Formats: sequence, C-alpha cells, structure tokens
Amino acid sequence: MKGYGGFESRKKRSSLRPVPDYDKVTPTRDRLTELLKELKKSRLSPRTVGMLRKLAGLAPVIRLVINLKTVLGLMAQGNVTNILVEGITDDERRVLLEISGSGLSGQSKETAHALFGLDGRMRAVTSLHSTFRKARTARSQELSEKEINEIMED
Repeated sequence: MKGYGGFESRKKRSSLRPVPDYDKVTPTRDRLTELLKELKKSRLSPRTVGMLRKLAGLAPVIRLVINLKTVLGLMAQGNVTNILVEGITDDERRVLLEISGSGLSGQSKETAHALFGLDGRMRAVTSLHSTFRKARTARSQELSEKEINEIMED
C-alpha cells in the first residue's frame, strides 16, 4: 500500500469527523469480518479497500506500531494539534473521508476508524508534545558527517 506510512503534506483542512464511539471500539474478528464483507459489496475505491484489508490482516500490536510510527513521523515534521488534520497522512484522510460518505454500516465505519488507532495517536501526541517541541527548537545541534570524520580521525 504505497504511501500508507508516508508523511505527505498535512496543510489541508478537512471536514472529516470521527464516527461516534470509534475510540471505544476494539476491532474484533467478528467486526473485521463484517467490515470485509461490507467492503466486498461496496463501491469504494480499490485503494480504500486495499488499505482497510491490509490493516484488518495485521495483529493489533503491529497496527499500533504502524499507527504510532506514522504519527511520530508527522510530529517530527511539525506540530500536531488536531489528530484528524495533522495526525494522519493524506492517504489515510482520503480513506476516512471516502468511508464516511459510503453506505457502510455504522459499526463498520467505527471499525474502520478504529483500525487507524486515532485514539492511541492522540494519546501519543498529548504525552510527547513538549518533548517534540524541545527537539524541534534544538535545530543545528547535530554534527555534519565531515565534522564527525575529522573528530574521529584525530
């Protein structure tokens, strides 16, 4: 799935809203099965179906790692204040927007949102905000490869 872990521009504002209770949903086998059955019948884009299909096939801990890696990369690029604007990639936003306007059931929409771990991303952003702010303000505190080589050769 090209771009899933990418860190595309997040400047766009969107009307994306989380579905109710997405943060209370655990993507169980039954919920994932129902989501996949609905996706099979839907007219959603192959890209959207592919991304949700891939996420549904991952162990929860692997999904967590992917989602946290994505939000950490986005935090490194800039401040994340709204998880639905700056805390997801453009590809993820497109998927969530497409399913929000689809004929999927409310339960399947909740499951799809839960696959992106938005709640976990927000908790990570909240807890790491000051750490990232400090690191971003410490620019030019690294050594160039040339400087490292000169030091190491002495």
